[in-house]
Amino acid sequence: LLCSRKSPTLKGAFHNQRAMALRKLITAENRGDYFRRIIKEYEQAEHYFKVAHNTIFRAEVKNNVGNVLRQMRRFKDALQYLIEARRLAALIKDKAVVAQIDDTRAQLLIDQGRLNEAEAVARSAARRLRKSGHQVLLADTLINHGIALARLGRKEQARFTFQEAVEVAHE
Repeated sequence: LLCSRKSPTLKGAFHNQRAMALRKLITAENRGDYFRRIIKEYEQAEHYFKVAHNTIFRAEVKNNVGNVLRQMRRFKDALQYLIEARRLAALIKDKAVVAQIDDTRAQLLIDQGRLNEAEAVARSAARRLRKSGHQVLLADTLINHGIALARLGRKEQARFTFQEAVEVAHE
């Protein structure tokens, strides 16, 4: 406990976990209030990670905020967070986190109906994740890639991509 009072990384982790827990509690009735609280917790986490000079955690938190803003349909704001998250992850050359952020960006593009861009971003993210061996992240990215393909009417490619997602998840 004494250590947690002094460690900005632990404080950041606390706020990050709190935000993730709040995300699990969202219902239709409390959606607006919870989204605001979640963003506030993520902002606190990002502050402490910045103090701790923990760039990768900052990138992941910004990705999470971008995802929450996407869920709120605040697409322009979400994109700004995702751009900053990607910049931070690229700065420390973490290809898996860059791919994860690109997957969130693909979801944003799907939500905006920008399906060709979403498909390209998701395909690129999946390619990077295959190379890096991050199977858990790859399965989710393949699902989003399949969604973009299906909505573009490329049903056979979508079916193949969904099947690959299932196989990767089973591994």
